[in-house]
Amino acid sequence: MFIKFLTIGKGEETIRQIPFKEGVNLIVDTPTPSETDTVSGNNVGKTTVLRLIDYCLGGKAEPIYADFELKTVNQNVKSFLEDSNVIITLCLGESFENSDTDLIVRRNFLKKKGQKKAEINGENYTDIKQYCGHLNQILFNATYSKPTLRQIIPRFIRCDSTRMDRVIKYLHSTTTDNTYESIYLFLFGRADTTELSAEKNEWNRSLSFRKKVISDTFNSRTSEGLRQHLSVIADDLKQLEAKKKVFNVNPKYEQEFSDLQAIKANISRVSSKLTDAQFRLTLLQDSIKQIESQATEIDIEALRTVYMEAKNFIPKLQKSFEDSLAFHNKLIGNKLAFISDDLPKLKTTVQKFSQELSMLRNEERFLGEKIIRTGSLAEYEELVSKANKKYEHKGRLEEELGKLEHLENDILQGNERILQINQLIEGSKEKLRKHITKFNKFFSSYSEKFYDEQFVFSSSFDSDDSVTKFKISNVQGNLGDGKKKGLIAAFDLAYISYANSENLKCPRFAIHDRIEGIHGNQLRSLFDIVNSQEFKGQYIVSVLSGKFSELQLAKNYLTTNTILELSQSDKLFKIS
Repeated sequence: MFIKFLTIGKGEETIRQIPFKEGVNLIVDTPTPSETDTVSGNNVGKTTVLRLIDYCLGGKAEPIYADFELKTVNQNVKSFLEDSNVIITLCLGESFENSDTDLIVRRNFLKKKGQKKAEINGENYTDIKQYCGHLNQILFNATYSKPTLRQIIPRFIRCDSTRMDRVIKYLHSTTTDNTYESIYLFLFGRADTTELSAEKNEWNRSLSFRKKVISDTFNSRTSEGLRQHLSVIADDLKQLEAKKKVFNVNPKYEQEFSDLQAIKANISRVSSKLTDAQFRLTLLQDSIKQIESQATEIDIEALRTVYMEAKNFIPKLQKSFEDSLAFHNKLIGNKLAFISDDLPKLKTTVQKFSQELSMLRNEERFLGEKIIRTGSLAEYEELVSKANKKYEHKGRLEEELGKLEHLENDILQGNERILQINQLIEGSKEKLRKHITKFNKFFSSYSEKFYDEQFVFSSSFDSDDSVTKFKISNVQGNLGDGKKKGLIAAFDLAYISYANSENLKCPRFAIHDRIEGIHGNQLRSLFDIVNSQEFKGQYIVSVLSGKFSELQLAKNYLTTNTILELSQSDKLFKIS
């Protein structure tokens, strides 16, 4: 598909509509007079156009208004996009003459659910993964989940430094060789092996996770090592059980030992109750003594003096001193009687627990002596304790072994499946080689026109990493320096020509940013290829207009190929 137009809209207002054409499409700045020192063609929105195309094809919004290297955000642009509900419309089509098969995609920048817009031909997708999955089917006729649209499309839209600095490995630096294997098998028409490669990639991720679990959880212990530990513990348990059998001559020994343990538990329980009862009895007896002392130790003469003083103030006191003293003594007597009420009960309880404890101790002594006749009780208890600890350890190791064996079995099955997949992929490597050979006819031809050197793309199976790897090399064996961007252009244009020759379903555009590093001679050759009758595709680039001062017929190139011209006074979004 070709890109036909891109529209930036705000409500009913069209801020900017950018038409595209077949061949070279230049997005440039307005030429700046040489005498002007402070005005430049940077930061006017050239690269942003490319990022808007990428955004419509499932990319993220942040690169449009944020600089990740400098960690800055253009708040004016961000606020404008979100607050004004700016909608980006991208039209793609099979040809510029016919619009019957046009694909219209639209996206906005709102965050809230229900306000997000991600439309494909009028149908809105709330899930961006489904949106990308549908686009993947339309653009690439992809019938498998891997590789994803966002793994493939950045090779066609190189709108950041990473994509423009790497020919083959254009994704994030953490991307695995397995992912690139899946991508290039797909791009070079090996759909039958693409699914296998994607499956292998999933297996590799799964195995990496399981290996990490083993490393983190089991501290690099192996199932065989655990089996050896269990074997040693099993031998120890056999010896301990044998000693217990020899030790226990009396067949009723186990029951007697169990009874003894129960008696000890009862002794502990009764002792606790007895101690509590004795403590309460002591408290009660102390209280009785204290109350009795209140009655015997009272100073009668002092009390009489107080009484006489009170009578001076209250002459008509009706109670005599003797009556008051009798009343006081009666109160103490009642209190003493009330407290003493619990004394017999507590004494009975103490006596009961004391007798029970005495009986239990006699039983303990009897059973202990009986058991001692057949061996040392302490030795037997030590044997039991050792055996219990061994059984507990054995249980933990068996549980660990079960988990570890499960993980190792998963890894074994995964490795077997990966081996099968590699054999299937290797079995079809001749078909892959033929496709790459067809591609190299274009790639080597274009690179020779640019640099008078023939570069080739090749694949090889790395048995150590169990993956097909891809590389670019010079036929003469010398890659040279300063040619990377020109080589990327030759590679991407060659793929369009290859796709046309094989009638593959894929975009017919290559989008590049910052091509100023390509020398004027190579740039002219590049433009001539794209604008030729034989080449059916688009080369969409953002570039400073000053670059064309190096080219012959520079004015003609700018005039015939420019689709958008921006400046400091006419920026892309038309905001300050």
